[in-house]
Formats: sequence, C-alpha cells, structure tokens
Amino acid sequence: MPPNRKRVARRNLPLLLLRARESMMRRFRGVLKERGLTDQQWRILRALAEHGAMTATALADECCMPGPSITGVLDRMEQGGLVSRSRSAADQRRMDIVLTPQGAALVEAALPDIERVYAELEHTVGAARLAALARELEDLLVVLDDAQVEETGEVPS
Repeated sequence: MPPNRKRVARRNLPLLLLRARESMMRRFRGVLKERGLTDQQWRILRALAEHGAMTATALADECCMPGPSITGVLDRMEQGGLVSRSRSAADQRRMDIVLTPQGAALVEAALPDIERVYAELEHTVGAARLAALARELEDLLVVLDDAQVEETGEVPS
C-alpha cells in the first residue's frame, strides 16, 4: 500500500469503527428480527432491564440515540406493550419509562440467544482479543470525553 493511502486509511478511524459495529450487529440482527425487534428497540430494552426506570433523556444518552429519534421508537414500543411511561413519583414534571412484564419477558427470552452470539464471537475473534478491544474502546471514550470537557466545558452525553 502506498504511504499516502495508508495515512488516509489511518485517518478514517470513524469509518473503521462504524464498519466493525455493522459487522458485529449483523450477527445479532437475526436474533432480534426473530423477536420483531430493531437494533434501537433492543438497546432500549437492554438499558431498561439493566437500569430500571429511566427518563427519555437518560435513555437516549445510554442508548446513543438522538432525543427526537427515541421518542418515535418509544411510542411504537409503548403501543406494542413493551414499555410504559408514567409520571415520576420523585418529580411530577418527569416521565419515567419502564419495561412492562411483556417487555421484561422478551428480554429474558432473547438473552440466551444473545449470549450464544457473544460466545460465537469469542470463538471466532478470541475472548481475550474482544476483552482487550472493549478495554481499549472504553479507555478511548474516557480520553475523548475528558478532552471535550477540557476544550468546551461541556460534558458529553
């Protein structure tokens, strides 16, 4: 590879990360599709199962989704009986989103297949390699978030 092409490829880290994400997600989408779920819906279900009641803003941050996008997804999930919204007991101005029993059952039913996909990834890529990649990405996020706070004073979502 000519040196200039290598330099260009190295500077295209966002595209490499996006392609890696898509390659990983292809492995999970079959499991999600069998259950009538999109990537975004699964991220929401997983977050609510892990954290309990959340506001739409907190959920959007946790799931890396823009606020306007999550509103539409939540509307469809509420219509489908997977989540419900109610006024927060702590702050009546706030709406909390929670899993319904149907949503919680769907998460529980999907988890064995999700774990199977992770096991297949570990077999294909190597458990140590995946763990090292996760650590590196977590470290990268900390460095970039800290730099953003230092540069702009804004805390990244």
